[in-house]
Amino acid sequence: MHIELRKVQYAEFASEETNCFSADVYIDGKKAGTAHNDGHGGMTFIDPPALQQKLDAYGATLPRVVSKETPDEKDPTGFFTYAQNGESLIDDLLVAYLMERDVKRAMAKRVLFTMPGKPGIYQTKPMKKDDLTRVLADPALATKLKAEKVLNLLPLPEAVALYRERP
Repeated sequence: MHIELRKVQYAEFASEETNCFSADVYIDGKKAGTAHNDGHGGMTFIDPPALQQKLDAYGATLPRVVSKETPDEKDPTGFFTYAQNGESLIDDLLVAYLMERDVKRAMAKRVLFTMPGKPGIYQTKPMKKDDLTRVLADPALATKLKAEKVLNLLPLPEAVALYRERP
């Protein structure tokens, strides 16, 4: 099952304890319903209820998620784990959408890169589009930056994955 969010409307200013958003939910390329969260710490609502049930059933077939940020001495993994459901699937898709959006925005004005043996993502100063295009066309760019990888030169899914794993 391929689940995706389209027509995402995100309100950062209204996002307090959770992300405030609304989106259309598509399954295998067909609109199946909508999802939204008011951003005040409550749950993500999925409509119609049949879609919620379908996503919950699908989530139950997936492996448990291990949250590496939240220790839990009682769990055998040492971290908080949870079973996936419709709400967690939608919330994870939203986080992925926002991260991809942020990476695209950053790469539109800057060169993003990693440094060998160092954590994090580094970036140049903002540039005009023509200057950025010229800089990215330079075959010696990675050498000049002493970069391990230049995210702008990677396929977008790979750049986003690297951005996610190297905070």
